[in-house]
Amino acid sequence: KGLTNNLIEEMRRNLKKHGMIKVRILKSYRESMNRSRQELAQMIANLLDAELKEVRGYTFTLKRGS
Repeated sequence: KGLTNNLIEEMRRNLKKHGMIKVRILKSYRESMNRSRQELAQMIANLLDAELKEVRGYTFTLKRGS
């Protein structure tokens, strides 16, 4: 399925509630998008108006934007 509107909204709610969230992407999703982990993490951060704090493997941390 990939990145759906429902998933984006759920991440937005959690980011608003907790201020910081961890997101894990599947290797198969990264390969299907033909982008690096860093590029995907930044793309998702931009969608959520969040700050990308760290990328480790297939997990990255987002902080609520100011």
